[in-house]
Amino acid sequence: MSRASLVVVVAALALVATGCGSKPKPVTKAQYEQQLQRLGDDLVNAGSQIGQHLDIASFNQDVENFQDHLRDASKELKDVQPPANAQEPNKRLADAFHDLADALEPVKDARRQSLPKAAKAFAVARASAPARQGRAAVRQLQRRGYDVGQTASL
Repeated sequence: MSRASLVVVVAALALVATGCGSKPKPVTKAQYEQQLQRLGDDLVNAGSQIGQHLDIASFNQDVENFQDHLRDASKELKDVQPPANAQEPNKRLADAFHDLADALEPVKDARRQSLPKAAKAFAVARASAPARQGRAAVRQLQRRGYDVGQTASL
């Protein structure tokens, strides 16, 4: 085995041994609340852009931007380890954000047909299981004493 091959094998084994990623970063309650508030502000801002542009390309770009923000928020929540009483709702919220991004895909398809169909598809996404699960996770965090900021309005 050549030296280069050996380096590749050792690097691959190191990745497997570490779980191919970093361990979630522990955060305090205050840090977690700040993160939730920042993510909520970001998502509300990104989501409020939907409907500001009515032409198909811009409308769909706004939906896609919101989907990107939802996926980024999901990843960020998965990369932290909040206090013990927030870990389960945090996981549910992260999963809900990711799944809601997927649930918004039909909105773009509907907009290619008409604006009323896009509005109807958006309403369906807001009432979807991922949206309900996200709201339930946020309510659970609030009942446990967390200030979630604008995340509560999603």
